Amino acid sequence: DTAGVARSAKLVRFTRVARLLRLTRLMKMRKALYTLQSLIDSEWMTLVVVVSRNLCTILMINHVVACIWFGVGESEGAEGW
Repeated sequence: DTAGVARSAKLVRFTRVARLLRLTRLMKMRKALYTLQSLIDSEWMTLVVVVSRNLCTILMINHVVACIWFGVGESEGAEGW
Protein backbone atom coordinates (compact mmCIF):
# COMPACT_ATOMS: atom_id res chain seq x y z
CA ASP A 1 0.00 0.00 0.00
CA THR A 2 2.80 2.45 0.83
CA ALA A 3 4.51 1.55 -2.45
CA GLY A 4 1.38 2.65 -4.33
CA VAL A 5 1.30 5.94 -2.43
CA ALA A 6 4.99 6.54 -3.16
CA ARG A 7 4.42 5.74 -6.83
CA SER A 8 1.48 8.16 -6.95
CA ALA A 9 3.55 10.90 -5.33
CA LYS A 10 6.32 10.31 -7.85
CA LEU A 11 3.80 10.53 -10.70
CA VAL A 12 2.42 13.82 -9.34
CA ARG A 13 5.94 15.23 -9.07
CA PHE A 14 6.72 14.12 -12.62
CA THR A 15 3.59 15.78 -14.01
CA ARG A 16 4.44 19.00 -12.18
CA VAL A 17 7.91 19.03 -13.71
CA ALA A 18 6.49 18.23 -17.16
CA ARG A 19 3.99 21.09 -16.83
CA LEU A 20 6.73 23.46 -15.74
CA LEU A 21 8.91 22.49 -18.71
CA ARG A 22 5.98 22.95 -21.09
CA LEU A 23 5.26 26.37 -19.61
CA THR A 24 8.91 27.35 -19.96
CA ARG A 25 8.89 26.27 -23.60
CA LEU A 26 5.72 28.26 -24.19
CA MET A 27 7.30 31.37 -22.65
CA LYS A 28 10.37 30.99 -24.89
CA MET A 29 8.15 30.64 -27.95
CA ARG A 30 6.16 33.71 -26.93
CA LYS A 31 9.35 35.74 -26.50
CA ALA A 32 10.60 34.57 -29.90
CA LEU A 33 7.33 35.62 -31.53
CA TYR A 34 7.52 39.09 -29.97
CA THR A 35 11.14 39.40 -31.13
CA LEU A 36 10.15 38.36 -34.64
CA GLN A 37 7.27 40.83 -34.62
CA SER A 38 9.56 43.67 -33.52
CA LEU A 39 12.00 42.90 -36.35
CA ILE A 40 9.32 43.16 -39.03
CA ASP A 41 9.22 46.61 -40.60
CA SER A 42 6.18 46.16 -42.81
CA GLU A 43 2.73 46.78 -41.37
CA TRP A 44 1.31 44.18 -43.76
CA MET A 45 3.72 41.48 -42.52
CA THR A 46 2.94 42.39 -38.92
CA LEU A 47 -0.73 41.88 -39.71
CA VAL A 48 0.02 38.49 -41.31
CA VAL A 49 2.00 37.39 -38.25
CA VAL A 50 -0.73 38.50 -35.84
CA VAL A 51 -3.49 36.80 -37.84
CA SER A 52 -1.41 33.61 -38.15
CA ARG A 53 -0.74 33.59 -34.42
CA ASN A 54 -4.43 34.04 -33.66
CA LEU A 55 -5.35 31.28 -36.11
CA CYS A 56 -2.87 28.90 -34.46
CA THR A 57 -4.32 29.75 -31.06
CA ILE A 58 -7.84 28.99 -32.26
CA LEU A 59 -6.66 25.70 -33.78
CA MET A 60 -4.95 24.65 -30.52
CA ILE A 61 -8.05 25.49 -28.47
CA ASN A 62 -10.20 23.60 -30.97
CA HIS A 63 -7.89 20.58 -30.69
CA VAL A 64 -8.09 20.56 -26.89
CA VAL A 65 -11.89 20.84 -26.94
CA ALA A 66 -12.11 18.01 -29.50
CA CYS A 67 -9.88 15.80 -27.34
CA ILE A 68 -12.04 16.49 -24.29
CA TRP A 69 -15.19 15.78 -26.30
CA PHE A 70 -13.66 12.52 -27.56
CA GLY A 71 -12.81 11.57 -23.97
CA VAL A 72 -16.39 12.24 -22.90
CA GLY A 73 -17.66 10.04 -25.71
CA GLU A 74 -15.22 7.24 -24.87
CA SER A 75 -16.13 7.34 -21.19
CA GLU A 76 -19.69 6.28 -22.05
CA GLY A 77 -18.46 2.94 -23.39
CA ALA A 78 -19.94 1.19 -26.41
CA GLU A 79 -23.34 2.77 -25.84
CA GLY A 80 -22.87 6.11 -27.53
CA TRP A 81 -25.25 8.11 -29.62
